[in-house]
Amino acid sequence: YDGLQGKMTVWHTVPAETLWFQTETLASSVQGLDLDLYVGLDTNNDGRAQESEELCSSTSPTEIEFCDLFTPVAGDYWVIVQNWRATNNPDKVTLKTAVVGKDTLSRLTATGSGIVDAGASQKIRVSWDNVGARPDTELIGAVGIGTHRESPNNVGIIPVTFNKTAVADPETLVLMSGISRGITVKGGGMHNLAFIDIPPGADSLTVTASGIDAEQSEDLEIELYRMSFDDAFANAPFVVEPNMSSNPIASGKGGSGSGPTVTVSGSSLTPGRWYPVVRNHRSFHSAVEIRADVNSSGSAIPLHAGLWEVDSRSGGGSIGQGYDYASTGGFRALLWYTYDEDGNSDWYLGAAAEPEGNVWVAQVDRYTNDGLLQHATPVGHVSVTAIAEDDHIFSFVLHGRNGSDRMKAISPQICPTINNSEKSYTGLWSRTAIGVGGASGLVNGTSQAFIHFIYDDDGNPRWLLTSPSPQSPTATEMPMLQFKGFCAVCDETAIPEPETVGVFSREFTDENLMTWTLDYVFNPPLSGSVKRTDEAEKLTLRLDCL
Repeated sequence: YDGLQGKMTVWHTVPAETLWFQTETLASSVQGLDLDLYVGLDTNNDGRAQESEELCSSTSPTEIEFCDLFTPVAGDYWVIVQNWRATNNPDKVTLKTAVVGKDTLSRLTATGSGIVDAGASQKIRVSWDNVGARPDTELIGAVGIGTHRESPNNVGIIPVTFNKTAVADPETLVLMSGISRGITVKGGGMHNLAFIDIPPGADSLTVTASGIDAEQSEDLEIELYRMSFDDAFANAPFVVEPNMSSNPIASGKGGSGSGPTVTVSGSSLTPGRWYPVVRNHRSFHSAVEIRADVNSSGSAIPLHAGLWEVDSRSGGGSIGQGYDYASTGGFRALLWYTYDEDGNSDWYLGAAAEPEGNVWVAQVDRYTNDGLLQHATPVGHVSVTAIAEDDHIFSFVLHGRNGSDRMKAISPQICPTINNSEKSYTGLWSRTAIGVGGASGLVNGTSQAFIHFIYDDDGNPRWLLTSPSPQSPTATEMPMLQFKGFCAVCDETAIPEPETVGVFSREFTDENLMTWTLDYVFNPPLSGSVKRTDEAEKLTLRLDCL
């Protein structure tokens, strides 16, 4: 701290909500090199590194040193690397530093249980997406663990390192309007499994591709191919390869340091599944960002609110996979009922503004419960492309996996007649107290059903369905059933018979309020039980009685 010789100083501004400030000196080719590393916060704001400000030192007898500061306070930090040996010439050394902050749009996602007993262990699922990187690239991130939603990092920080070692073969890649996706394209190769669905009413499609620098951008090429929707789901939920035996509908090449942009509009843009095939004409691998934007001014297809189920897979019908899709007034909400990799019920929720055309895109969140409050973690995106009022394409990016299904509506919008008056009860319902989920209610002229999205004893999202056999729309008590199935990107398996685990009863006050009673006990491997009466209110707009 008392001179300028034999050291270098680097400064970093660390913002609030930083998880990890990482500093490290790397291996050197200099024989016998001994480095020391010091990190501190400029507490007096004088722009000088001082010993009283030191927070970390690493002083081994080698050149490899590191200092990790987790959840550091915001401020200006200094990093000093000192050369311990005296030489006549400067020694070349490498200092690596990184500031990892809280980022809800992160390429890295971590999820686990909402409740963990003291002293118990749990597995944390770490997934990544949009990692367009060349081999030998290192990316770092951090995961915060906390005791409650309001204290997300007070248990500790887990550092995560991602090393890109090779380029895998292309996999299904969903493009959603306005969202950039990261891919790596082999030298002299191509990525041909990216797609975007174009509905009726679309005016233009613009696709761009760019590398992380000018050299990786200018030798990229985009070719656009199209497939009809009827031919696009033979391998659902994964994409079918495009037919590239004929010339592309449109194409474009990069040049002068920039990547290609291709636009199709007017009568040339017909509804269907469009494939932007990205070719890399360089000999080396390229880290590429690809983006598609769809503009629409045509008439919007009316929203068919309510429950939808998969129509593109043999096992997708009934309770295999599906969602509740509705308007809340200015926004749309999608509650996705599916299964995890162990076959247990699982649900996710997405919400976004009403679309201008026939494509709706939303971030999708996984919810857990810490015993008091719900906590949302972004785990991907979903899009709903309306082809017709009762025909949708549902595409998703979930925990880094991509897929797409064709969906059909299963909610007849025929209201029941109660006391000589039509009543519109169908919609998303929630307990007025926070933190315990809610239900999708379907009540029509001939039957009713409720899917309750709830939590188990570990605070994980689960769902139970009232009897799948028809129930009278006036019935006030129904059995609750626990299901098992296959996850959204898992191989299809036979769905076991559901198990009755409790009873649901309800009484409507009016079209927007009800009182319900839940009385259930999960069967293993799930754990949890509820016996509770709640006041519930409808969150979604009233559906007109047809």
